[in-house]
Parts: sequence; structure tokens; C-alpha cells
Amino acid sequence: LLPLILLAASLSPPGTLAWGQLPHRTIALLSTRFLLPETASFIRTILPKDESIAAAAIWGDYFSHTPEGRWSGPLHYIDAHDDPGNGVCGVQLARDCGQEGMCVVGGIVNVVRTHPYLSYFTFVIHSYTPAHFSLRLLLHLIADIHQPLHTENLFHGGNSLHVLFSGRDSNLHSTWDSLIPQSLRHGRTPRHALIWADELFNSITSLPPATLHRWAGPCFRDIERLVAENGGKIPHDEAQKCAMEWARYTNSYICRYVFKDGVDSMKGRELAGEYTENARDLVDELVGMAGWRLGGWLNLVVTGKLGLELGEAAEG
Repeated sequence: LLPLILLAASLSPPGTLAWGQLPHRTIALLSTRFLLPETASFIRTILPKDESIAAAAIWGDYFSHTPEGRWSGPLHYIDAHDDPGNGVCGVQLARDCGQEGMCVVGGIVNVVRTHPYLSYFTFVIHSYTPAHFSLRLLLHLIADIHQPLHTENLFHGGNSLHVLFSGRDSNLHSTWDSLIPQSLRHGRTPRHALIWADELFNSITSLPPATLHRWAGPCFRDIERLVAENGGKIPHDEAQKCAMEWARYTNSYICRYVFKDGVDSMKGRELAGEYTENARDLVDELVGMAGWRLGGWLNLVVTGKLGLELGEAAEG
């Protein structure tokens, strides 16, 4: 749908705060497969001719490392103060979001709290049009909320937990951001992202209705009516409900997989090989789920309609 022109390498972020560039690009490209024509047209009018949706999706990390954008760093995560060491995972908004909604849930809510043409955040931004800034941020944050360690406080989201990957020093957060996806996909280029997006789209189109029903969650199943009743805008409470649903599901993998062998077992552990390969299905699920939800959310912001098949609950 959009030209695959990516930001120059010189604009790559100097560190990582989010899914690495490969998952971010993949999620953005996958989302375009679910866009309604009106949404796709709207996005084309927002993005400059030399910026693709895949490039726009990785901008958030670059921006957060600039003096102008350093304030946006907390929008990339929500620090769940849960207890994975005892098998207790969960996200609570009041406990975990920080001041004034400065977390990934608050970021998603506030980008769309008024209208796609007018971002809540633009009072501190002068270099971008409101719609361009809002789109870039939304593309990035909906991807981030589907990375498990962006929903966890332990070891600063894994940043301070030393691990190994193919014998080289790393930390758990960076390993999940980039090394695991790149290892599973055998590369990190824009072409790898495009191929991954194609494969995920084909997989999603063959998912059973019950799986799509689970991905939709309570949030998506009634939101079109609520948007219509709210003059075409996503109600604040519903945006928050959706973002919290997504954060809680993602965070469940902190206990179900990331630390499933215990917190202490991860210290200094080699994560290439078996640990990475066994994460393949959940990485595909989270990246695919993020792209599907992002496409629906963009449709909802622009048209008031999700444009998705939401499936149905399994019988019995």
C-alpha cells in the first residue's frame, strides 16, 4: 500500500527502547494489509513522499533519544510492579503507569483522545504536523505494548539483567527487542520485515474464528458502536480499556515464558538456541497480533470502523 522507502541508516536510534527495527517494520507493514481504503488514503496524505509506513514506525526510538523528544521515553513501556519470581504477573494502571499517564497505555490513549488531526502531545512539538507526529507515535506504541518486557518492571524491564546470546554479552531486554526476532528470521533488513509480514498475513487469514475472537477481546467487540455514539471519536475510557487488555495479555508471557524457569535461572543464561527457538510461536503471535490490531485501530481512528473479521467464540 505504501512505498517501501526507509529512513537512512544515520537516523537509526543510538539505543533501544522498544521492539527492534525488524519487528516494528514488520508490524507496520502487516497493518497495511488490514487497512480500509479510506484509511490507506489518509495515511498517504500524512506521510511525506520519502517516508514509508515502515520508516514512520521506527521513528519513535530515534525521537526519544533527541533533546526535543527525551520526554517521550516513558511512553514506550508500562512498568508492572508484579512478582514474576513467584509466578505472579499482571498490570495495574494506577500502580504501574506513572505520573499523568506517562506510559505506553497513556500514550496510546492520548494520541487519539481528540482526533487524528490533533494530537494531545503537540503542544511541545513544533517540527511536525499534528497528524504526522500522532501517526508516527501510534505506529510505534501499539507495537511496543506487544513486547513482553515493555510491560514489566523487574530488572528495569530486563535492561539490567545480563544474559548471553551466541556467547556475546547482552541484556534480556535487548535480546527480546532485537536478537531473538533477528535470529528467528535470519536477518533484520527491510526485506526480512516484508517477508515476515507476508507470512504472518497468510497465517492470520487462516486462523480459526475462535482465535480472532480472542485477539479482538472485549475491547474490539463493542467499540464501533461506542465510537458512533461518541461522534466518531474513540472514547477515552474505551481506548484505555483496549490498551490495558493488550498490556495484560503481553505481560502474561513474562510468567508464561520469559521467566518460566525462574528469575534466577535467567542470570547470565545463554539465550540463543533452545530458548530462542522455543519462543518462535509466541513471537509470531505477538507480532501478528500487533499488526492486526494496529490495522484495526488505524481504521477506527480514521473511519470509526475496525474493518476486521472479529471471529466468534468457540462453541462449548
